[in-house]
Amino acid sequence: MKGNFLTKKGWLGIVTTVAVVASIAGTFAAWDTLTKTNTGNSTQLRQAVTLETTNSTAYTAANNDTYGSDVDPTYSGTVTFSATTPTRSDFHNQLVMAPTVKTSTTTDFTSATTVDTSKYSVAIKKDNTALTNNTDTSFTSGSDNTYTVSLTGLDKDTFSGQYIRVEIAGTLSQVAD
Repeated sequence: MKGNFLTKKGWLGIVTTVAVVASIAGTFAAWDTLTKTNTGNSTQLRQAVTLETTNSTAYTAANNDTYGSDVDPTYSGTVTFSATTPTRSDFHNQLVMAPTVKTSTTTDFTSATTVDTSKYSVAIKKDNTALTNNTDTSFTSGSDNTYTVSLTGLDKDTFSGQYIRVEIAGTLSQVAD
């Protein structure tokens, strides 16, 4: 036959090959198991860690009634943070504190002004030890961690006759040893 490129044997080979591929790719027996659910093992998730704080004491002046050009009043108060954290080997708790100072002409602070950090200096101590960068690298889990916050170097034009409020934002983390 002219025009026919494949012989009967050639066509038979192609049809057989297609049949084998189709049967391998898409045919399963009724007794084959094609789906399975892995139930896994149960794991208890740890409790959430919540950083808590109590209202700080009123800030008092150590030398408020002393006058003179060489007198730098120091105002100090305390703040307490607590949290229960999971115990992890080769990690320690760290609390970073970010102080913000606000002034107001009234005690209710409805029209408070946030003071630029260039107008005062702040120091935070734990157990009479100054913290570097306001960071406690030995935050104790499950206990009250009390800090003394001191303000000095107050700009007289900014603070004179004003009420002050010191807000301390704390961020707790676990850091590798």
